[in-house]
Amino acid sequence: MKFNQSDLLMLIAEQAEKILSLESEMKEVQKSADSWKSLWYDAYHQEAAALQAEVEKVKDGGEDAE
Repeated sequence: MKFNQSDLLMLIAEQAEKILSLESEMKEVQKSADSWKSLWYDAYHQEAAALQAEVEKVKDGGEDAE
């Protein structure tokens, strides 16, 4: 199959369009991942702070101490 210059330019343009579309999708996925990472990070630190408060309560002879 022979291609002329016009056909090749059309194929290149189509591939460039696909690449740009994929790049856009990739950016959206990255934004979503960053958002989930931030939510997880915040929840993790809230839980860690709550556990640390419980540990301090037990150390100080609080209600959970034996």
